[in-house]
Amino acid sequence: MLARFLTAFSLGTLTTLAGGFWFKAAAELDPVLLSQNVQVIEVSGQGEDSVTADQAEVTLVFLTGDLDELFAELMELYEDAVNEGQISTVLGSVNQALEDMEPITEAHLAPVVTALEELGIDSADIEIDLEHDVWAAGPVSNIPGAAIVFSLDAPNEDMLTELSDTVDAAVLNEDELFLVERRAFYTTNRCDELETLAYIDAVDDAQDRATVIADALGAALDGVPSVAQLTSDYYYYEASCAADGSVPSGYGGYDLLEAQEFDPPEISLTRSLRVTSPIR
Repeated sequence: MLARFLTAFSLGTLTTLAGGFWFKAAAELDPVLLSQNVQVIEVSGQGEDSVTADQAEVTLVFLTGDLDELFAELMELYEDAVNEGQISTVLGSVNQALEDMEPITEAHLAPVVTALEELGIDSADIEIDLEHDVWAAGPVSNIPGAAIVFSLDAPNEDMLTELSDTVDAAVLNEDELFLVERRAFYTTNRCDELETLAYIDAVDDAQDRATVIADALGAALDGVPSVAQLTSDYYYYEASCAADGSVPSGYGGYDLLEAQEFDPPEISLTRSLRVTSPIR
């Protein structure tokens, strides 16, 4: 990050800063420093830290037909109708084709449930949703499927790899059961710890930037800087800690039409600060 910042920071830019324009603008943003009539350097600092997830909510989604084959067939039907100017007719045909798919039942999912129980997951913790639609794209959406959902405590990569292998083996010889999504939603209860480390990293990042600029100007940082949390006008969305101290991550292991492997069970948190440092 710092290397990219320095590459974009040209000598001409530094000369402009030395002329006082930057210092004046920065001081106007900090009334305390303005009242002291001091020159300052203002930079933004971005910090990030990561921890291993404490929990994972796993979702496995299934269909009774191969999604790749179904999608290809319906898209061909759709494209032919578009070329013939019969779009309204084909949409009805697509919807009818989806309705004609064999509904998935608990009996279809039984081999997977049995395999999960043999892996050590309590049957009481396994939820089955027989009305879990699969989103695809274009005219093909809301494909009727089913999901198996359960939670894992203290997930690690070995555990998730073994889970993937177990599910793949369970559906390998099933002619009417296809795994189409494999994802995990990770959470941690250590958000306060994670946020503290991210702020420390943001301060260090800002100080590094300010030091480089000061050195280039033949100046030195002087005293304790002023620090402000960036508002939504200055930074992208940053995850917040929940009231119980948890913080969620995004889904891992999901992509359109592909039941990818799980992402590593890691959660990252970013924090951004505006740091204004007096110089001498």
